[in-house]
Amino acid sequence: TMGSSRFFLTLQLLLLSSFCSVRLSKPFTTAKTDFLALLSFKSLISSDPLGILSSWNGSVHHCLWPGIKCGGRHSDRVTALVLSSSRLSGQISSSLSNLSFLQELRLSDNHFTGIIPEELGQLSRLRNMNLSVNSLGGNIPSTLGNCTRLQDLNLRRNNLQGTIPNSLGLCKELVYLLLNSNNLTGNIPPSLGNLTRLLLFRLDVNNLTGTIPDSLAQLKVLETICLNENSISGEIPSSLYNISSMQVFQLAYNQFSGNLPSDIGANFPNLLALVVFANQLQGPIPNSLSNCSELYMIAVAYN
Repeated sequence: TMGSSRFFLTLQLLLLSSFCSVRLSKPFTTAKTDFLALLSFKSLISSDPLGILSSWNGSVHHCLWPGIKCGGRHSDRVTALVLSSSRLSGQISSSLSNLSFLQELRLSDNHFTGIIPEELGQLSRLRNMNLSVNSLGGNIPSTLGNCTRLQDLNLRRNNLQGTIPNSLGLCKELVYLLLNSNNLTGNIPPSLGNLTRLLLFRLDVNNLTGTIPDSLAQLKVLETICLNENSISGEIPSSLYNISSMQVFQLAYNQFSGNLPSDIGANFPNLLALVVFANQLQGPIPNSLSNCSELYMIAVAYN
């Protein structure tokens, strides 16, 4: 009948619109998507004196291009872009966010300028991002908090400014976090205390202020903390001295006050370097440091 035909037509339209909305919500990417993303990256390179990208064209499969590694299971999908120390100049294309299988992005020791595209936060499989030793400016994108598989984030020696995003506390797989030698301001976000796998934590040579959040005491396997050359003040949280894995403890050139705890040597049995000079610390140098049999550097002057 006319009524039942109209009903089935309406039902088909509803199912079709539902299917379309699902397809549109998560863009489908292919090897062609990767190919075009890499060409977009190349288009923003202003100087390539070593000619590394000269073979990046359609004559050779993109998985054979210099600096590109493709996957095992998905053999035509890009899993690594590694062009460190290649003397490249230009900007980082936001199109890299279309490399949906990317696990490694290493562009360190080049001459990249501009900003870190916030679209890189879409790289949900990313494990390693190394953009260090460039001339990148702007803020650290808060969207990087979406890269929850990140294990190594190295943005040191750039011109980054603004605050450290709270969202980095969502990257709970992080083992290495290096944001040193930039122009970062503001406080150390308490959310970084959620990075409980962190071994190396470097925020030195910035313009950070405020105090050390108590939450950093949750970093139970931390081996190196380096906060040198900032304007961080207040007392060093006593809970920070309970991280028995600590090897390098560097807080020089800040405005820390208070005493070094008398039992620091017992709490830091693996300590290699204690560097707290040029602060406002007072009191005695703890006798317990003699328990630190591996200690090779102690710098407590100018307090």
